[in-house]
Amino acid sequence: MRQLSDSYRAPDYILTDAFERQEDESWRLVSSSGTVYQVPKYCPGISYGMNELSSFLIISESNKLLVWLDEADTVQRIVKLPARW
Repeated sequence: MRQLSDSYRAPDYILTDAFERQEDESWRLVSSSGTVYQVPKYCPGISYGMNELSSFLIISESNKLLVWLDEADTVQRIVKLPARW
């Protein structure tokens, strides 16, 4: 079994409530539970099963996402899950 570093964090599983582009071209993601995530301009976003980077324009209300955060709680990666999950 592989050892995980002490700084490793499992992704957050969220349902989106809002995903808004900011003036500095970063994004503000709000989950249905009210948690607010700051998403940097160049954060990778991937649609599950597509194996390719996607535009954040595909993310909308009620999407299911996996969100990886760094130690400062800044989003590092987003995976959009299929609607049926």
